Amino acid sequence: MDQVNPSEQRIPKLTKLHMIKNLTLISLSFFLLFTAYDGLSMLQSTMNKEAGIGVISQAVGFISFCISALLLPKYVIKRLGCKSSLFVSIILYIPFIAANFYPKWYIMIPTGVLAGMGASVLWGSQCTYFNESAVRYARLITDGAVKLSQAPDIHSNRTSVDIVSERDFHFESIEEISLKDEPAEIRNSEDNLLKYKCKNPGCGNVDEFVVSEIAKNCVQYLKNTVENSDLSQTKGQSTSRNLCPDEYSPGTVHEQSLIQKRTDDSKTVEKDDNGWPNKNKISNLDEGAVPPNSNQECQPIFQRTLESVTGLFFGFHGIAYYSAQICSNVISYYVLKEDEDAPALSYFIGCSCGAQFCNDNPWCINDDTEYVSRSIRYLLTTVCVVIASISALLIFFCVDPLKKVKSEDETEKISLSLVFATINHTKKKEQLCLIPLSFYEGMLQGFYTADFTKSYIGCAWGASKVGLVSIFYGAACVISSSASGFFVKYIGRKPLFLIGQVINILMAIFLMLWKPESNSPYKFYIASIFFGTITGILWSQLLAFYGLLFKKDEEAAFASYYLWSSLGWTTSFLYSDHLCTYVKIYLLLTVSLTGTTGYFFTERSYELRKKQRNAALT
Repeated sequence: MDQVNPSEQRIPKLTKLHMIKNLTLISLSFFLLFTAYDGLSMLQSTMNKEAGIGVISQAVGFISFCISALLLPKYVIKRLGCKSSLFVSIILYIPFIAANFYPKWYIMIPTGVLAGMGASVLWGSQCTYFNESAVRYARLITDGAVKLSQAPDIHSNRTSVDIVSERDFHFESIEEISLKDEPAEIRNSEDNLLKYKCKNPGCGNVDEFVVSEIAKNCVQYLKNTVENSDLSQTKGQSTSRNLCPDEYSPGTVHEQSLIQKRTDDSKTVEKDDNGWPNKNKISNLDEGAVPPNSNQECQPIFQRTLESVTGLFFGFHGIAYYSAQICSNVISYYVLKEDEDAPALSYFIGCSCGAQFCNDNPWCINDDTEYVSRSIRYLLTTVCVVIASISALLIFFCVDPLKKVKSEDETEKISLSLVFATINHTKKKEQLCLIPLSFYEGMLQGFYTADFTKSYIGCAWGASKVGLVSIFYGAACVISSSASGFFVKYIGRKPLFLIGQVINILMAIFLMLWKPESNSPYKFYIASIFFGTITGILWSQLLAFYGLLFKKDEEAAFASYYLWSSLGWTTSFLYSDHLCTYVKIYLLLTVSLTGTTGYFFTERSYELRKKQRNAALT
């Protein structure tokens, strides 16, 4: 009896339950990691205020993220695999969290660089894992629906083709041969299968997760990731039925040869010495030629399923990620609550809080002003380090690894291709118009983290209340990012961005006129909800618009988005200690108005292009 080549042995399929388990654990790990990180991040401008070490270390971290995001993720993921990349990137966050035990320049700056490098790999590997999972999950759903719908009609005794699996960028298809003239024992044999492999440079697999290109769309749907090939079932000369979806990538050598074989006049299947079909010599299996991409009914079904599944997966992860802001602020509030004897800055004579707060005012800020006692600092930092460590262990022990795959023509090296692609992409008119709004999205979050927490909350109410107020910020982020998709469906994207701009203007007016006092705490919550609502809308819908606008160049487009957003964060952190708050508010409003204007120009261009495309089709 012939021995089976180990390379041809089928790897057991990962079930839907296994995939859901892995995605849930990754989301839980992110929740724990950012529960540890976000709480301390919100306190850097108050807890580590000496010479601005807290906000400057964060600025360095975002600069590190900007650079490494263009160079590291693809290389690291191909080298280590998705699971190991997730684990290592989480580990790189822990030194920065632990640096809050002893916040000195020679500790905070290097650990900030490590955290930025870890962030770039973390998001790249998470997006790759979720995108791969969405493709596979959608195929399982579609395959099951097709098999169920075709079960009563399978009565042909000629040839049926059913794609069942793919592995390691090499997709295995199985064709069941049931020839009319063969003996029954041959027709019914489980070994009567033909396997052949083809190489697909795209993203997606069925039997085992594989590391493909860095996720081109971290919250969007993966259209055009997998093209369906043509599977037909014939009965006589007048009946034809397509099966779906196929895993063959258009344009590959194998697909072309397979189509050619289907169009040949010969209809024989050569056999080996044992009388079984020879899997290396396959002739035409169908009645006649099958044109490429003939399964037009099944392909839209698969694409719609893929869009729905991808949105569901990333939506679930987004809720977990933003929920971490709520939990982290709850922890920091209750820990710092034990240290309420520390005075607010307004306790010091001559200190003005709110829009008139200036960081160079010696009456307001000096390096000896102790916000957080040493014992409370140690307690809070210890809690955060433990939570982050649990996050890493959860990935290491509980998440199924992604199989690392090497392609013969693919080398593992750091490439500048994405850097050049991003630079070239920035020259596009639509991208140029979206840069101010992308920049503002990061700038706004940086202002809240570095300035609002210090010049409003910390100054007027005390550092212990930063966590309490920021709970409302996190909740508003979760609700607005989740609800914005619903509103876009019913009122459209442009009205939603217009509403966001109105909220921006109202928030700027409120911050300029408001003189924060601890005896009116509800105003702190209102301002926090303003910030959270705008952040949630921009984070979700701006990324969604990028995905629609730049479908053919998604990797460079999203690299550009994260680049400009990170630069917005960095800018807010760098000028935090050098400008008065009212100047920063004017800057925010100016960039916001410029960004919204650019967005409407881009939206107009997109609508005109869409009308032209529809007119060409009709």
